[in-house]
Amino acid sequence: MSNPDAVHALSASTGDEEWQFGVDDTRFHDPPIVVDGTVFATTNDPSGQEGGDGKGTSVYALDADTGEQKWQFDEYEDTVAPIHVAENTVFIPSQFCVYAVDATTGEQRWQFEVGYGVETNPRTDFFAETATGTLYVADGDGNVFAVDVATGEEEWRADAGTRVTTELSVVDGTLFLGAFGSDMEQPTNSELQYYVSALDAATGDERWRFTLNPEPGLESPTLEFVTVIDDTLFAGSDACADYPTCASLYAVDAASGEEKWQFEADNSVDTVTEADGTLFVGTAVGNGDDGVVHAVDPETGTELWCFLAGNLLLSPITVIEDTLFVVSRTDTDFEDAYRLNALDTATGDEKWNFIADTDVGGPRFADGTVFVSADRATVHALDAGVERSNEDGGTDDDSSEDSRTDENSGGDTEDETNC
Repeated sequence: MSNPDAVHALSASTGDEEWQFGVDDTRFHDPPIVVDGTVFATTNDPSGQEGGDGKGTSVYALDADTGEQKWQFDEYEDTVAPIHVAENTVFIPSQFCVYAVDATTGEQRWQFEVGYGVETNPRTDFFAETATGTLYVADGDGNVFAVDVATGEEEWRADAGTRVTTELSVVDGTLFLGAFGSDMEQPTNSELQYYVSALDAATGDERWRFTLNPEPGLESPTLEFVTVIDDTLFAGSDACADYPTCASLYAVDAASGEEKWQFEADNSVDTVTEADGTLFVGTAVGNGDDGVVHAVDPETGTELWCFLAGNLLLSPITVIEDTLFVVSRTDTDFEDAYRLNALDTATGDEKWNFIADTDVGGPRFADGTVFVSADRATVHALDAGVERSNEDGGTDDDSSEDSRTDENSGGDTEDETNC
């Protein structure tokens, strides 16, 4: 984990600090990434580079066991998204350039210029995808680039529209994305199309396009994500003014682009997870109103149950065995309450919750224990309530203002299950 001042390594069983790494007069920006025994951490303070002292904006590679620095790379300006690590390469998204750095040595391999700026997903800050030796990245003008990971040479580029609005996803030789663009063949009162585009990952040629607009004049049904599960692509759209059925989860045949079904929600559909033959759909992640978890049949789009977790969801949905975990926030007149919810995947009933009075980060799991950070300052270890949970799984001591509440303990769960 990291806070603005340092990267910390903690013992999962005891919470004791094993090491920390900090740099004087600079601040860590994004949560660290751990890949193959190396921790990659970024600082993002462009003003620090002017002094030429090696501080400021940098990527650090640290030994995961000891915290010792392996290398530092600072030959770039500030980043516009978290780094992406794949194929023994660290990809660094600067505003108009992607830098590729050897993950072992820290040596720069190449840089690729993106004229209209590197496009990032506003919800997840995700900027790139890699598959079979190719990096895929979009710019702010709706162009998608395929770049050779080894050389940095452009393999192809494609015009996906006015702007790409989702992460890029590569599955079985097809690149899927959500975008919007103008279409002169559309009726004059509908200036834009919002669609999923499926591109040949090897050539950039469009294989099919699925358009969301159910009728002319629909306002901003922006795609929030696209993801492929088995042979179906699922796409979520946000809410539109004065159009309650705009926010939806679409199921589309990944091979043909034909719609299978549409599930209508009351708020922006921002995340989906599949487990044991059920889709778990989350609305209002990060912004909006009414953060709801829906359980949906993947074959028919029929809702099985729903759970109102709070005003917002603050994390993706994670399923471990028969338990679903998601972080939410409930706004009150006096203060905000942050909650880690643990739900029964079969019924949607709440098994337990953990409440904090400060911002709770997305949960992490290991050996039956769930770890959450509060305001990037405190880490809590909780018994996840699944098989192989630690018998001494941590909960908070009596002096903590945070608390875990079991489903029948009389905790504050009023209206939580009314969707």
